[in-house]
This record gives sequence, structure tokens and C-alpha cells, in this order.
Amino acid sequence: MYKNLTLLSVLILIITIKAFSSEGDSIKIYYLGAVDIYGYQEREIMQSGIKIINYSILNTLDLSNPLEFQKIIPSGRIRTNSRGESILFLRGAGERQLGLFFDGVPINIPWDNRFDLSFLPPEIVGSVIVNSNATSALLGPNVLGGAVNLNTYERATDGYSTNIKLQGSNAESYYLSLSNYGKIDKFNYIANISYKDSKGDIFSRNAPETLNFQDNQSNLRTNTEKQQLSGYIRGEYDFGFNKSGLSFLFINANKGIAPETHLEKEKTRFWKYPEWNRILVTLNSETYFFEQLRLNSTFWFDNFSQQIDSYDSADYRRIVEVQKDKDMTFGARLGLGYMINRDHRLTFVLNGLSTNHREQLDQKPETEFAQNILSTGLQYHGNFGIFNLLGGVLYDYSITPKTGLFVEAKNSSLGDFALFLNANYYLSDKLTIFGNFSKRTRFPTMREAYSGALNRFKVNPDLKPETGILTELGLKADFKEFYFQLSGFYNNYDDLIAQKKLSAAEDSLRRRMRVNIADASISGVELEFGYYGIENLSLHGHFTFMKAKGRQEGKELEYLDNKPEMLSGLFLNYKLPYNFTIQLESEVIGVQYETDPIKTDQFVKIDGVFKLNGRIAYRLPKFIGINSEIYIRANNIFDAYHVFQLGLPESGRTIYLGLNLNI
Repeated sequence: MYKNLTLLSVLILIITIKAFSSEGDSIKIYYLGAVDIYGYQEREIMQSGIKIINYSILNTLDLSNPLEFQKIIPSGRIRTNSRGESILFLRGAGERQLGLFFDGVPINIPWDNRFDLSFLPPEIVGSVIVNSNATSALLGPNVLGGAVNLNTYERATDGYSTNIKLQGSNAESYYLSLSNYGKIDKFNYIANISYKDSKGDIFSRNAPETLNFQDNQSNLRTNTEKQQLSGYIRGEYDFGFNKSGLSFLFINANKGIAPETHLEKEKTRFWKYPEWNRILVTLNSETYFFEQLRLNSTFWFDNFSQQIDSYDSADYRRIVEVQKDKDMTFGARLGLGYMINRDHRLTFVLNGLSTNHREQLDQKPETEFAQNILSTGLQYHGNFGIFNLLGGVLYDYSITPKTGLFVEAKNSSLGDFALFLNANYYLSDKLTIFGNFSKRTRFPTMREAYSGALNRFKVNPDLKPETGILTELGLKADFKEFYFQLSGFYNNYDDLIAQKKLSAAEDSLRRRMRVNIADASISGVELEFGYYGIENLSLHGHFTFMKAKGRQEGKELEYLDNKPEMLSGLFLNYKLPYNFTIQLESEVIGVQYETDPIKTDQFVKIDGVFKLNGRIAYRLPKFIGINSEIYIRANNIFDAYHVFQLGLPESGRTIYLGLNLNI
């Protein structure tokens, strides 16, 4: 699986040998692929309501796993499902409703419109931009619950730098990352290679002894081992009239899937992913035709494959079924911006992708699915002094030319209009009132409509698109030593796709089926804040309270699955004398509910959880141009036992020891 290791190691070594320390080294974000920058607006100015998590904060999280992003994303939560996929949720939106972008490319795999975030190499991420209302035509379709853009970084000044990270944990997990980035006049680049070997996730000692398929004598959760090799390289050149960047990302991995601890053997998945591979090639470009006209373009090729081995028991010895998936996607985004005058701009946007999915179960004939998605729209940005306006209208269209065994659905098409509006009123240069409104559509994925998921689901090809109205009103303040953003939101969804447990009369196998809930709404209040008024001390955090309601076939639903009432995170960082730094982090996830696996008309309560994390770091004196830091981190200090989804416990107390080097 790691046949490319030698080649990439040599490539990075060649670049690294040429690296040297440079005073004034600084990092900026790679903006060519950023999908939340619109028209000719200055890049450092973002529309109100968007949250930006910068590199300085990310760098203190000691990320070897992107799942730690959860702590810093307001209203965000990363939950690992029964397939072992770690999915980001935003403001309670469903797992396929969020648009997730990496340097401007949608990285959700179109077959299921999801991406397992645990596979993304975290060391190359320079910022996280959260757009909770999908207020940009550049985002394209299927962003019903908002969008998150993960941007890489680049060097801001001429020179070279090399970053080396070594990390190990008490979960028998080891991580190595080597990055080199540089800038030479009009050319800049970044190259990274990382490797992770983990024997599993740590098991909380406060867990009950009655859990199924878990050896309570082991300090690791059953079947959670993982190995991953990742590489990323990007070059960017400024030609004057044009700036272009070409990048290449590859991931080779394998991992086990923790069995659900609340189910009986005959209802439980015993899975492993012996192969998980992805190659993503991206070309981002910005071209100036003349002062008033500019074209931003993104083209990408995405090749993904995986294998799922299904076993007959928790000893994982006998394979009873094998599923192989292959996905190939081509996509493009064009944004043509015209500056009417200094204060008024128009942008015409065209988004499209064509994806092909092949699926094979055991030695059965391969089935093939295909989907083409197109989104086109026009957005306007106007500046009226103390009032700022951004709005747009789009049309989204989907067609499925190949539908596997369901040939009667071949060339089925769906389409709908979308629109959005963002308004800002500047009370002063420090205070802004803002409002957001968007109407979006999400098309059913090919997997939702046409796949039985190893016979766990009864197929429902009659699924309708989900539609949603997202609204927000808030106040933003930005002072020298203090900032906050307070907003209230109300999101209403029609025809929300959810799972239903079928009765014996409906299905002799008692499988699940995806159906459209008639109506669902999520309302809440969100606060993001930061304080830097005390020397050597920084404090920042976020708090969200949410309420979810639903109605199906005229009947009120008491709860919606996995919608926690509260989410919060608090971070305190203090620089001690003698180059020591201490950081404390708290996470709170409120009470939530999930459909009872036995009594399908009832709900099971999942208790809320409080987690405390701590980090102590020591920055060594600079030696021959090398900056170095040693740190120890403890996540879930009190070893709290908690679940984010029924039967799937999260990690217990995990201790990390690491070394960061910058040359």
C-alpha cells in the first residue's frame, strides 16, 4: 500500500536539503482556492456571519487527527457513525447537508456526499472558514446546511522553511509529519508527507462493563486500528496577468470500524477497510483580462477507491462479504467577476461535476452509477457606505444517466432554484449588525436512492430533494482587546431525508429505509468571542444552544436524531516565564436523543458530556537557526465515558507527547 513512500520521501528530501532559516518568516493562507471570497472585495474583508479560524489557533491543537477541529468550530460537531466515518455537522444539519471544501474543491465523495475527516492530513491546513448560511454562489449545489472551507497555507515572504512534527500517545499511536514550503519571487510551493500508525482508540475506564463486543481488559476499543500515508504538494506562480496553482493530494490508508456496543450480534456491522485510497489533482487560477474583468477558475480530478470486508463476528477472522467501491469525478468552477464601479460588482458563476461510481459485492457483476450536477448563478455585491449588501440567485440541476440495477430510473433529473442574501449595517467601525438568508436544495445521493449498503437498507428510489430556508440575525463587535459575534438563527427543512426502521409487515428482514420527513426546524443562539486584554493571556471560545423539532405525516416528532441541545468550547492560553506555555480547553456537548433500535417509535436519551483538555509546552532556546517546542497534551483529562451516537463510545483519556521543529 505504501509503494509511493520512497518516491515522495526523496522528493521532499531534495526540497528540504535546500531549506534554510529565514528571519521574518510568516505564513499566509492560500487564497486561489477559497470559495468564500467573492467579486473584487478585498481579501482580508469577509462578510459578517462567516467565522475564520486561523493558523495560530490551529497550531496549538497538536493535530494528528482532524477530528480535533470540532473543538474550535462554533456550532460544529464531528461525529463518527456506524460506518466508521467521521462527519462534520454544523448547527444540527444532517450529515450529507454540509458542503466541505479543500482549497476550493468539494471533498465530499458525490456517491454519498460525505467525507471521512479522519483521513485528511491536518498539518497542511492553514485556516478553517465557516459559512453557516451558504451565502456565496461559488459554493455551488448541495450546501443545504452551510459550508466549511479548509485552506492550506503558503509562505508570505521570500525564503524557505521546514516543519517537522513527531507525536506519540498512550493509545499506541505514532505520527510523523514533514513539511517544506518556500517562496522565490513570484513562485511559492508547499510539500508535505505524513504517516500515522495507530493500534486503536483509547478506551475509557469509566465505561460500563455491559458493552457488547468490547474487551474491558483492553485499554483500546475493539477494531479501531489505523495506518495512513499521505502526501501533498502544490506550486503556484504569478505571471502578472494570471496567477495559477497546481496541487496533488494522495492518501493511502486502512482502518478498522468499531462495532456498535448496544446491538446483538446479528444486527451489528463487523467491518474493516483494508484499502482506502484517494488522489485529488487541482488547478486553481485567477486571470485579469482588464481592470474591471477577472476570471477565477478551479478544475479538479478526484479518484477514490475503497474496500469493505464484512466479518461474521467480533474476532474478525472470517470474511463473509467483500464490497469494492471505485469513484472517479471531474469538476470545474468558473467565476467571472465584473466591476461596474468601485462599489458595485457582479459575478457570474458556473459549477459542475460529473461522477461515476462502480460497486462490486463479492464476485457478483459490477454495478455502475453516474450523476451529473450543474449549478449556475449570478451574485451582486454593493457597498452603500454604512450599508453593505451581497445577494445571488442560482439554479441547481442533477441528472443520473446510470442507476445500477434500477434501469427504470435512468436519466432521472431534478432541478430547483436557490437564492441567498447577506446584509451588513455598520453602526461604527467596531460594531456591525448583520443578517443572512438563504434558500438551498440538496439532491438525494446515488447511494441514498439506489444502494442497499450490504443489505442493511431497503432501497427507496423515490426520494425527493431536501430543501431548506436558513436565516440569521446578529451583532458583531471587534475591539482591540475583545471581539464577539452573537447571532440567532432559524433553519427550516422540508422533505428531510432520514432513516426509518421497517416493521416485519413492511419488510421481512426488518431493514431500515430512507424516507423524507415532511418538516424539520432547528433554531438557536450562537456566541463566538475572544479576549486579549491581559499580557501573555488569550481567551476565546464559543457557545451554541439549539432546539430541533420535526413533523412526519402530520405527526409531531418528539425529537430529531443526534441533535444536541448545547455545544460549547472554551480555550485559555497563558505564556509562563522561561518559555513555558499552558493551555486549557473545555468542551460541552448537551443532551441529545436517538431513535430506539428496538421500539422504533420511541427515543433513547444520550447524556451530555463535559470534557477538559490540557497542554503544557516548552519552547527551547533557538539553536543554529532551529526553533523547537516540546509539548505534552491530555485530552479528556477526567476520562469521561461519552457517546455521540448510540453504541459508539468516544475516546477516553489520551496523553500525547510531541516535538515540533521549524528550520
